[in-house]
Amino acid sequence: MPRIDRRAGLSVAMALVGFLAAACGSAADPAPGREEVVASPDEVADDAGASSCVEQYSPETLSRRSFAFAGTVVSVGEAIDPRLHGEEGTAIPQPFARFAVDEWFRGGGPAEIDVWIQREVAVGDDLLVSGEPRWSGAPTDDPIAWECGFTSPLSPALEAEWTAVFAASDALANGVVMDDGSSRFEWELRLVDGTPCVVIEADPERTVCHDTDAGDDITYGRVPSFHVLVGSVVGEVADAFVEREDRARLSAPAVVRRDEVVRRDDETVVAWVADSSDGFPDVFTLVLVDGSGAEVSRTTFTAR
Repeated sequence: MPRIDRRAGLSVAMALVGFLAAACGSAADPAPGREEVVASPDEVADDAGASSCVEQYSPETLSRRSFAFAGTVVSVGEAIDPRLHGEEGTAIPQPFARFAVDEWFRGGGPAEIDVWIQREVAVGDDLLVSGEPRWSGAPTDDPIAWECGFTSPLSPALEAEWTAVFAASDALANGVVMDDGSSRFEWELRLVDGTPCVVIEADPERTVCHDTDAGDDITYGRVPSFHVLVGSVVGEVADAFVEREDRARLSAPAVVRRDEVVRRDDETVVAWVADSSDGFPDVFTLVLVDGSGAEVSRTTFTAR
């Protein structure tokens, strides 16, 4: 966000009119691939109808937001965005708010953050805020809060909904594994600080993460009671299986094709969890298969 020009006692509502005109009109074109800035809830309800929203709020659309947090307004002001202009190229002061963040649901930013806003707020307001980087980039690069339900006053019920939505959307795959055949444990493939990790029962001691800098590679981890494979593979992977030395198949891995999980668009994430019972083989092989059924790769691991 550009250098801030604060004004004591600023009424954000006064700046809001010009801002909404720029946000909903055609004076500024967003970066390629970036959605238009959405209108405020009042503009949608009173003037233009639901079509003014880029997306309608729902748990599914909320889960697609690049950043989301619960926070308290600690200051308000206006600033000039040099890439956003009004008629005849004149710069339009834009309202923003500085938030003290109580909880990051997604985006993982600082304890305080300045966010372009499209509503009237006051110091001390507690809000749930979600949105996008205004001109593309990292989640909190020049962040703008979306409206149409994506930014709302904080309430216990809504906070619980957001917590559940982002927890569920960050789980890319999940399954169940038995601890020595006696106890049932749930595992998830999820992003931890942007890295694909297998997490068993949310236990840090039972977490294996893939080093994304390694690129096309599978990480093998031996954690208490479990064996874990997790990694990314370049190219198409339609299926995968794990087999023993005698070619007998063990449980099937999870295969996830999701662009935001890995560094390159042509990578696929693979995750597999098995228990450490006495029958687990000392040597096992991960086999990856493409859409035609042909083997993409065969990698052997030694249990330790």
